[in-house]
Amino acid sequence: MTAIAGAHGKSAAQVLLRWGIQQGRSVIPKSTKRHRIAENIDVFDFSLTAEELKALDALETGRRGGPEPANVTLAARGRHPRILNRPKVRTMTTWNDSDLREIGTAEELDLESERSDGTLRAPVTMWVVRAGDRLYVRSVKGVDGPWYQGTRSRLRGRIEAGGVRADVAFRDADPGEYADVDTAYREKYGRYTSIVDHVLTERARASTLRLEPR
Repeated sequence: MTAIAGAHGKSAAQVLLRWGIQQGRSVIPKSTKRHRIAENIDVFDFSLTAEELKALDALETGRRGGPEPANVTLAARGRHPRILNRPKVRTMTTWNDSDLREIGTAEELDLESERSDGTLRAPVTMWVVRAGDRLYVRSVKGVDGPWYQGTRSRLRGRIEAGGVRADVAFRDADPGEYADVDTAYREKYGRYTSIVDHVLTERARASTLRLEPR
């Protein structure tokens, strides 16, 4: 890791942040120090090569450094959850103009796919785009991506974005829809010049899902 950092003139922390971004993850670093905050932001002027990504992937040990996320609950910490004012779950057959606008302009979307027993998996944060009167998501890792594989269990789940929470069905987009979805990604996320190309590859295109309310 230090060798890779030296090759790019970056710190090891910046290399790890960049690795997460290029993997399509929503990286949220934490720091209270000004110079660290500035360093955490300064990761968009370089890219890791395929070989460097592979080398970093090989550092995986299979061991978690912290608790299992599913076990981090208020009850486990001896606290009682409060009822919050959460967005109501929408049930409908077609998107209305308001929800299309709110979801389509949201910077990110949280997706929860259903397991085979009907329970929801933990939410995964991703980009979302609107093309016409339809909403789409893609996996940077294509059809082999973990969250995409999760959608195949029952082809349904729940999304939340822009203050809208809705139960949805996951439909495979027709290849004829890809071009419009590509354009939507470029127009919405084009400012992330070193990242947006990762959702425009043939691998990512093959995982294009249309979100339909149910």
